[in-house]
Amino acid sequence: MWLWPIMTLYALGMFPSQATSSTGDSTQMYYADLEVDEGASQNITDLLPKLLPFILVLNSSSATVNVTYSNITTACDIRGEKSICHCDSQYDWDPSVCDLYPGCCNQYECISNSSLAIPVCLPKSRVTVTGSLTLGLQFTPDLNNPATTYYQTMVQQVQTNLSQIYSQCSGFDSLTIIGFRSGSVIVNFQMILNVPLNSAQFVNMTSTLESKLSGSLQVATIDGTTVCKAEVPWSKAKNATTATLPCPASIPAVGSLTRNCSGTGDWGQNQSTCVNLQLYSILQDALDLQKGYGDFVTGAFNIFGSLKNSTGNSSAINTHQNINASVNILSIVGNATSPNVTLNDSILPTLLSSASNLLEESLHDAWTPKNRNNVYEYLSVLYLRSMEKLIQTVELNSSSTSSDNYHPNVQLTSFSGNQTNCNNIVFNVSVSTPGQTSGSVNIIGYRTLVNLLPSIPNMNLNSIVMSTVMQNSSLAKEIAINFSLINERPPDYEMLCVFWNFSTMTWSDEGCYWNKTSSNEQMICICNHLTSFSTLMSKSPIELPYLDQITYVGLAASVSSLIVCLVIEFMVWNTVVKSNVSHFRHTALVNISLCLLMGDTVFLVNSFYESAKWCGTFTVIKHFCYLSMFFWMLCLSTMLLHQLIFVFHQMRKKVYLTISISIGYVCPLIIVLLTYKIYNDGAEDVYYNARSCWLNYKSPFNGSIHAFIFPVLTIVLINFFSMMVVITKLLRPQVSEGSKGDQKEMAKSILKAIVFLTPVFGITWILGFFVLVFDLTEGFWAYFVNYAFTIINSLQGVLILLTGCFGEKKVRDALLQRFISPTTNPSKNENSTKGSSIKK
Repeated sequence: MWLWPIMTLYALGMFPSQATSSTGDSTQMYYADLEVDEGASQNITDLLPKLLPFILVLNSSSATVNVTYSNITTACDIRGEKSICHCDSQYDWDPSVCDLYPGCCNQYECISNSSLAIPVCLPKSRVTVTGSLTLGLQFTPDLNNPATTYYQTMVQQVQTNLSQIYSQCSGFDSLTIIGFRSGSVIVNFQMILNVPLNSAQFVNMTSTLESKLSGSLQVATIDGTTVCKAEVPWSKAKNATTATLPCPASIPAVGSLTRNCSGTGDWGQNQSTCVNLQLYSILQDALDLQKGYGDFVTGAFNIFGSLKNSTGNSSAINTHQNINASVNILSIVGNATSPNVTLNDSILPTLLSSASNLLEESLHDAWTPKNRNNVYEYLSVLYLRSMEKLIQTVELNSSSTSSDNYHPNVQLTSFSGNQTNCNNIVFNVSVSTPGQTSGSVNIIGYRTLVNLLPSIPNMNLNSIVMSTVMQNSSLAKEIAINFSLINERPPDYEMLCVFWNFSTMTWSDEGCYWNKTSSNEQMICICNHLTSFSTLMSKSPIELPYLDQITYVGLAASVSSLIVCLVIEFMVWNTVVKSNVSHFRHTALVNISLCLLMGDTVFLVNSFYESAKWCGTFTVIKHFCYLSMFFWMLCLSTMLLHQLIFVFHQMRKKVYLTISISIGYVCPLIIVLLTYKIYNDGAEDVYYNARSCWLNYKSPFNGSIHAFIFPVLTIVLINFFSMMVVITKLLRPQVSEGSKGDQKEMAKSILKAIVFLTPVFGITWILGFFVLVFDLTEGFWAYFVNYAFTIINSLQGVLILLTGCFGEKKVRDALLQRFISPTTNPSKNENSTKGSSIKK
């Protein structure tokens, strides 16, 4: 059996039948369903057009209609509990089908449960008209409640009047009253047409209705193809149009809500021009004041008093439009001032309270509009400029520094210029004008405005914003501002003392400089002018050009040199190591080279293989290897010092090796393990810095880096002392003999001792302590120390090869004996070596 739904609205289907009333020219679309046997379906299709026109009697009212058009929209095959339906080519599924049967949406065929609502097809040319009718009636609360008699009566009356006229439109289907809203009485309605809208006909009918009902009509049409679905409170909207709604009735406001419906039928973001009714009234008062209506001082006092009350409730003004209106009130009053107008300081409590209310943190998101474009001017800048103008026109006296001028987000103070070395504070920012002899300085601090003002690329604002204005005079000397920084300045981070340049609309440091004697928590700015000041801190430390490349090249050379050094030691060990002293020296040299090689290799691998997962591991390995290198340097220097002081007391090899291994490897291991445990089990940014994969340095005596600095500093000082003892021993013959030749020889011996001992004693690492002392913001000498440290220490492996291996004559002779003169008499070579070693 086949079921042919003929015009069943939102039910079994639709069989559109355009009917004309027998008593008038109104039209109505009727919906009916026709159930026929499967074999008769084609006969019905052919028969229906031939029956037109015909008279139809409605059972419900016994009324008759003249059927002039009919068509089949939906065909369904009902088989038990399953219905298989499809649409005619000129029809498409009703939007409710997509909600009830998601699998049918945009499909030719739809399978549904016949016990439920059967899918229905609607004309593709279907048009929805949404509109509002404004009547000159007083709105009552009953119109918000559909259950009231007044609401139901109004619905029936308005629906009847609208339908009488609009039902004459071709294809008229239905007209529904959606609801009422205030603004006199505004009636929202929706009308559906099943054929394309005749625009001329529709305009004429709308004009007729406006005359008949003494109201105004606003309508929008939606075609039947692509629409944005209804979302509370938005009704369906035509694609590529903008829907409009009045402001919500919860808070009295002026303006409207708009929302774009894209060409693809997707809703855009809500846009609002709704302004709190109280703020709108204050804004109109400000505009009247700007035009010269009334007394300016009295008007400004009343405006700021009202503004204080309106902005006191943050939730009531938490929209961009309300913030924009509030800031514009400040701007309008500020621009309306003139040099001949002076405001009394009695206006300050309400002005500053209003300004403070606008800077509440809960309102910060509302300062920026949702759709911000490239030409958008920051409201925060307009706010700042307006406050500067207003404060400049207020005549402050000694009582102006009372607690009434200290608010949660805005504080103001004032002082006379003839006060010697005066120092005034707002929000822990102190200002002094040494040498100023006239005028008065007004200082206003904004605690949270820093979060709203724009920054500059690669830098962040790092203090409150503070405005300084002067009355009846100009700044005679520089002004000093001591800012408390929001975030402590890490080493090598650049800082700028800046002011907001209203001409270029950006921060500028012209006429200001940073007094670098301040701490990392304070920043003293010296400026030669007055305006709105703040501080900027770079997002990353200063990077010296080519420093990384120098490091990589130097370390690569060191790694190669250390490998060569270890190979040479292996080749000449049996030839060179003949005594305990030489055994001690070469054992230390091999371990120093091995530790430095491992540390430099890990450093290079870490530089080219950046992995957050391995960063902590790399840091631990480098920490241990470099510490072990220094402890083996300590073993070497203490052995040399022991031999110089206790000439006739030789240390046994076994004792030396036991002590050296304990000092060289066990001590560093203990230090590394303790450091790792103390600094939160090696946590990122606690034990190590993720950016450099090295120990963390925050400030002097603060950071895990000191677990490396203090041991290294102690060892370097001991090694330096050992080197001084060596030099002192070399100077003794000079004192006794005193000849010029001996003096030259002693000078050469001292120079040789310094050159040969510095690399293996780690003396060059003293430069590393100057790297920590000198901040890169200090300029030339800081740059010089950093480059010198990088070049010398990255080449430490090369220096060890040259001084520790090639610098020793025994090693050179052993290499020559191995490669150049393999047949040379060993005894002669040995005697020669002994003689040479005496000279060395």
